[in-house]
Amino acid sequence: MNNLLNFKSFLKFLSKNKSYTFIDIFGLSVSLMFVVLIAIYTKQELTVDSYHEKKDRIYVLANEEHLGTACRIADRMLERYPEIEKVCATTTRFQEPVTIGDVRLSADLLLADTTFF
Repeated sequence: MNNLLNFKSFLKFLSKNKSYTFIDIFGLSVSLMFVVLIAIYTKQELTVDSYHEKKDRIYVLANEEHLGTACRIADRMLERYPEIEKVCATTTRFQEPVTIGDVRLSADLLLADTTFF
């Protein structure tokens, strides 16, 4: 009974202080929005490539700038680590000028090894 009276007095306080109520509800909605966004991002990151049969054995070698490796690094890693079953070297650094009619464009290319598919 006492908790119900406290709740009623809190609602009365909120109805008298409109600016406090707005700030309170706005802060709650923003914090809930970030919780939902973090949950969606985490779920998406944990389910990447989940359709592969051997998804726990797939690794990506990358740095801060881009995903991709040089062909020599892939071959050297295959020689050095016998645990590696297959490697596929990819790189995305190349930009190729493309002309379509009178329009010149710059196309980003993804170069991949023959074992990509």
